[in-house]
Amino acid sequence: MMQNAMDGTRLEEPSRTCWRELARSLGRDRRGQDLAEYGMLAALIAVVAIVAVSALGSALAALWSTITSAFAALP
Repeated sequence: MMQNAMDGTRLEEPSRTCWRELARSLGRDRRGQDLAEYGMLAALIAVVAIVAVSALGSALAALWSTITSAFAALP
């Protein structure tokens, strides 16, 4: 038995049958599947964007360094 925190009454613990029914219903329920797929797709896009920006950032830093050194060499 569990005690209800609000009013002190005793609550029955959920039976194993209840947990099995919950697991079965969650296994059949597909409503959240699209949301999870969109979330994974957004995470993949974010990872690709971070990798691209970091690679592009390194290349741009090298290019900027070349340009600044070329201007510094001008009389």
